[in-house]
Amino acid sequence: MLPDFHFDCHDSWRYASSQSKAIALNVTRASDSHTIETWMPACPTGVNFQIVAEFDSEPDGLADNLRDSLGADVIRYASLDA
Repeated sequence: MLPDFHFDCHDSWRYASSQSKAIALNVTRASDSHTIETWMPACPTGVNFQIVAEFDSEPDGLADNLRDSLGADVIRYASLDA
């Protein structure tokens, strides 16, 4: 379980974040398909959503839940272990 998300905005993007002891999530939606790729060098081009998840071990079904919720494939493009 996560506590309620905190919502905010900056320039042309909006974000929400929540954190528990087990997981932290940050969801960002940009108004265009180029902003997010300027933040992360390995980011695929043409995206307007970014979900950053931090955890010690990936929760079972997380990628499937994200794919089902967003209607898009999950692309892992960065990791602290990489």
